[in-house]
Amino acid sequence: MNRRSLLASLRPVAAAALVFVGAGSAAANELTIYAGAEADNIKYFSEVFSKAHPNIKLNWVRDSTGIIQARVLAEVILTADGVEC
Repeated sequence: MNRRSLLASLRPVAAAALVFVGAGSAAANELTIYAGAEADNIKYFSEVFSKAHPNIKLNWVRDSTGIIQARVLAEVILTADGVEC
C-alpha cells in the first residue's frame, strides 16, 4: 500500500479522532492520536500534519490494534460517565 492510499484510508479514523478528542480536550492546540501504525508511518503522518497545522501538537499513543481498541473504548465509556480522561 502506498502512502497516498494509506493516508486516504486513515481519513475517516482521523476525523473520528478529531471529534472524539476535540470534544473533551483541555488544550485546543493538542491532539492525541491512538494508532496501531508502524513507527515510520507515524513519523510520516506527523510530518505531513505538522506542515499543515503547525500550531497543533500531536501526542501519539502507539500499541497493537487490540490494545488501542480496548483503551479507546474504555475512555469513551469513562467520558460518557462524566470521568475526564
